[in-house]
Amino acid sequence: MGFHFFGMFGAVVAVAAGDLPMYFVMVRGASRENVSTWIQDLQATGIFLAFLGTGLGIRTLIVR
Repeated sequence: MGFHFFGMFGAVVAVAAGDLPMYFVMVRGASRENVSTWIQDLQATGIFLAFLGTGLGIRTLIVR
């Protein structure tokens, strides 16, 4: 449905959103065992965004 209504962007969002329920189940289970995943997840997200920004910046410089 995501692809049908929104194209490739909708398909990517649908696949990512499909993994969210399992992610929250795993976080809940880890928290019951007193294992915190939030800090590690935020750090990984920050690193990903930094690499994404770097890649987009390099692409912008090359395309010019």
